[in-house]
Amino acid sequence: IHNLLRKNLNFKGIVITDDISMKAVSENNDSTLKALLAGNNLIITSNYQESYSEISKALQDNIIPEEYLDYLVLRNLAWKYSKNLISE
Repeated sequence: IHNLLRKNLNFKGIVITDDISMKAVSENNDSTLKALLAGNNLIITSNYQESYSEISKALQDNIIPEEYLDYLVLRNLAWKYSKNLISE
């Protein structure tokens, strides 16, 4: 789906998940990490503590590079800024 969005449709925006704490994927291990690695830019979750721990562990274990996470954060902040959701 992400390749279709980015390459075929030339979508430049951010890709946002549905709540990954819901039953559709909540029983899967590492759902936050999998969502990030799949190309999602903004992860919606009701269980932010678990997602935070999952991302922290992935960083410590070098599963995802810190630069990739920095890229996602910058992309999200730029999007929010462009929508006037944050200001200087």
